[in-house]
Amino acid sequence: MKILKRKLYEYIMKKPLLIMALFVVLAFVFFVVAAVSVYSHYEICFYITAIFAVLFIVVYILYVKKIIFVEKVNRYFEIHRFYKRGYVWQYIKNSYAKKHNCEDIMPGLISDLKNLPNELPPGKYTAITHDTVLNRFKNLPFVKLKKQTSVYESSLEKMLSEILYKKCKDCKKKNKCRYKRIGKSIHSFYYIKFEILPRNAE
Repeated sequence: MKILKRKLYEYIMKKPLLIMALFVVLAFVFFVVAAVSVYSHYEICFYITAIFAVLFIVVYILYVKKIIFVEKVNRYFEIHRFYKRGYVWQYIKNSYAKKHNCEDIMPGLISDLKNLPNELPPGKYTAITHDTVLNRFKNLPFVKLKKQTSVYESSLEKMLSEILYKKCKDCKKKNKCRYKRIGKSIHSFYYIKFEILPRNAE
């Protein structure tokens, strides 16, 4: 049950991707209908469905290129915004992670995570985060916590390994690495909904 619960909330956090997947499916359906309309000599139906199909594909491409629906917060975090709600995602390019080690990435990542609530514009958000971040959110007067659901408990080792492009496995300093020690500690992870209030409303 715990694994299913974790997967469920991880899928909820991927709602923007699911919406875009739906756009692709709809585009395919409209293309099929347009093709059938050509052979059936329904020209009006062809033009209408073809326009919708192209529109859905264009929206998908613009989203993938992060031209629409995506706002960059800082170096390592971005917002995917749909229906007036932002989904906060951590994002590090693989090309960047391949070229840099933990000493290059981790100080900036920790700093960006610490400053994240101060950099988020007013609005409603959803995220999965661990207890350390959640406790900090609770102590900020401009953060209004709407919902928190315990999802799972885990160390940060797997997440750090993914962030650092699995370099920890071959690192010669891994037994003395402070980030490795941090990664071994067990944290409770929560699915949260919160609102960032205007700063003058603190």
